Formats: sequence, C-alpha cells, structure tokens
Amino acid sequence: MCKNVYETITETPENNPALLIARVANNQDKQAFVILFKSYAPKLKSWLLKGGASPNIAEEIIQETFLTLWQKAPLFNPEKASVATWIYTIARNKKIDKLRQEHYPELIVEIASDGTHNPDTKKDVRKALKVLNAEQFTVIYKNFFEGQTHQEIAKQEGVALGTVKSRARLALKKLHAVLDISE
Repeated sequence: MCKNVYETITETPENNPALLIARVANNQDKQAFVILFKSYAPKLKSWLLKGGASPNIAEEIIQETFLTLWQKAPLFNPEKASVATWIYTIARNKKIDKLRQEHYPELIVEIASDGTHNPDTKKDVRKALKVLNAEQFTVIYKNFFEGQTHQEIAKQEGVALGTVKSRARLALKKLHAVLDISE
C-alpha cells in the first residue's frame, strides 16, 4: 500500500520557519538565524524597494528588522501570526520609524515655524507633532497644512476613509493632550 505523500515529508528546521524562530529564541541558534535571513532578506528587500525605499535604506531596514528578530524571537507566537507576517510587520514598523526619523523633522520645523513667532509655541508644536506615528502625522499634515479632505487623503494613501478618520481622531487626541488643550 502506498503512503500518503504528505506522511513521507518530515518537518525539518530548514523548511519550518516557526521551528527556526524557536531555535533562535531558545538557543540563540546562529545557524537557524542565518537560514531565516537568507530566506526572508531578499523578499524584504524587494518589498521595500517596491515601496519606494532606496537600496541603502532598504538594507538598513533589513538589518534592523533582523536585529529585532534576534532580540525578540522569544516573543513570537505562532498562534497569532505566521513567521512571514511577523517579520514583515517588524520591517513595516522599522520603515515607518525610518521615514519618520529621516523625513519628518524638516516638516515639523516647517510646520512649527509657519506663522508662529513665539519660540515657546514653536517648541510646543514640535514636541506635540513628534508624539504622532507616521500615519497620524501624514493625515494631520495633509489635512491641516495642505488642505486635503479626508477622502482625498484616503485615496492618496490607499486606505479606507474610516481609517483616515480614525488616524485623524487619534492624532488630534494626542495633540490635545500634549498641548494641554481641552477638547
């Protein structure tokens, strides 16, 4: 009698990313880490480049992503997400952090100095805007400083209108708290 083809395949660490993560988490297994890196780094680089990152920035994000993977492997939960989803989520967050770090300071200075001559007010506005994540900052900037509607922002960003409204609401709540403005 012929065995089911699936019964003949044994799971090995080389073909099971969750086992590789477990080896990194439990034993700081460098070989498992290298296998994960070789498997996911090229895919991440392609994804980042398609998303507009320069080759240098993409490399930095990949390095930071895998450093985080190494450090936080014990936090990976295969019941909540696949390894690929977890790695791409880390990379996405690193990309947002990098964009915020690289591009938003100039915009914050521009916004804070636009029509505001009081140095304390400028400092307060800069401080307040830094508490926003990249998505919230984008919505606030496009809405208040470029005059775009929520619908226009949703179309540009490729997200649902409700998402833009939620980001705006959360951003304004944070800004009100930091600037100590009653709603």
